[in-house]
Amino acid sequence: MNQKHLSTCLRSALAERRPAAVRELLDHHGLVPFASALAAWSPRVVADALSLLPPVRRSAVLRHLPSALREDRLCVQPGTGVRA
Repeated sequence: MNQKHLSTCLRSALAERRPAAVRELLDHHGLVPFASALAAWSPRVVADALSLLPPVRRSAVLRHLPSALREDRLCVQPGTGVRA
């Protein structure tokens, strides 16, 4: 599956609110391709995708995102300082 297809499948899983599908895409493709697919999207969509992952996986994906997305306030849960 190429990057464009990964991105399309990921968008579909997000639109349909299928956390298991999001996790499966991450497991199948790995952190770097998954983060690369997210990196092209808005911070709001990235935060939405991260919210569907367990905290450990979320942190791992965050480490592979561009710094602008890692530091965006949408990727941090208000009042907790915990990344989404």
